[in-house]
Amino acid sequence: MRICGWADVLDQADRVLLARVDEAAAAGEDSPLQNMLALMDVAQRAAARGDLRVAATSATGALSVTCSAIGRRAAHMILPGAVRPSAAL
Repeated sequence: MRICGWADVLDQADRVLLARVDEAAAAGEDSPLQNMLALMDVAQRAAARGDLRVAATSATGALSVTCSAIGRRAAHMILPGAVRPSAAL
């Protein structure tokens, strides 16, 4: 029985991430996931070397960057029929 290691997990995550970014690009969309690609690649290579500290730091950084990008996009979105907070006063 083969046990899946961190390098394997991060490699799979990198592949899924790349596929999602490619799907967004094919649809003509700009994906905030694009920001994660480089850091996830660093994380996967570090895990393959056995350097889990760098792998964890890079993976955490990738998530932080992406969450920030998604938050900035969400802050500018107004749903149809929604009232802006300043207009409600």
